[in-house]
Amino acid sequence: MTKILAPSEFIYFLSCSCSAVNQWHVSNDTVFCKKCSRTFYFNENVLDLISESELDHIAGRERQSSLRIPDNTDEFLRSVRMERYFIWRNYHSRSRKKPMKWLARQLMRTNYRQIFLMGAGTGRELLYFQQFVQLKTVLCSDVSGKVLKMIPCRCEPYNYTIALFTADIKRYTIIDKESPIIFINVLHHTSDMHAILEGYCKRAYSDIFMLESCDNVIMRFFARFGLSRRKEYSGIIPDRLNIRKMQAICRKHRYTLSLKTWWIFPRDYYYGLFGRIPGFENMFFFIMEILTTVTGLFKFGNVVTAHLKKS
Repeated sequence: MTKILAPSEFIYFLSCSCSAVNQWHVSNDTVFCKKCSRTFYFNENVLDLISESELDHIAGRERQSSLRIPDNTDEFLRSVRMERYFIWRNYHSRSRKKPMKWLARQLMRTNYRQIFLMGAGTGRELLYFQQFVQLKTVLCSDVSGKVLKMIPCRCEPYNYTIALFTADIKRYTIIDKESPIIFINVLHHTSDMHAILEGYCKRAYSDIFMLESCDNVIMRFFARFGLSRRKEYSGIIPDRLNIRKMQAICRKHRYTLSLKTWWIFPRDYYYGLFGRIPGFENMFFFIMEILTTVTGLFKFGNVVTAHLKKS
């Protein structure tokens, strides 16, 4: 049975967005910052630590776009149960299986008690991680509280302890430097993903993990035609991680970098081009695996998984 933490049980791992540390006054459903005199509310299991006036236009659009998501927990729960049943059998989960397994193996090499999952959304990655590593305490953050409210439904059958809070990842509100921080498809939704990554490295967090779309000459060519960087539901055109920039950031801030590149073909492109060919999906994944293996020797792909370990 999943346990949801109250603010008093996790707030001291976090700072206020005004940079105040250990300046909290906590009651049952509110958290008050003594420095900036703001009150934050705990509602439907989510502690909302965002002041919308502090968000840049990209984070603001992400937060506003989530308000269009229907409030139908029963329907979401039915879809989640179907997703659990078909895990590793539908195209999306199959395309994520090996990258998530790689991240899980890297995570198991760390001495972690809890993890921070940034940009957690509705918690789909928790379902994937569960297949490879037994997570216990997960502090889930997103710019939108509405999507975080769905996570307890997704974690229904698992013995998780979960904290749910909204935060702007550009504010660096995590003060726990020892717990791993995991970014899965979230940095590319920011205004400058490399600057934000460097900001986390400057603060010397012990372990940073990520799964992000990455750049290369082929992706830049497709981007000219709007094929590799497309406008999403929020109206944002996501960026791609530059591996050389990430390597330079790691050298500058003394992080040991382990990474692996992958080729993942977007689901809608696959169904548009090959969806009507019976039995082709297995062959397609075999081809993509060979491509990933060969080009991986040169750290060349359109998706990267990485573990940044503080030296």
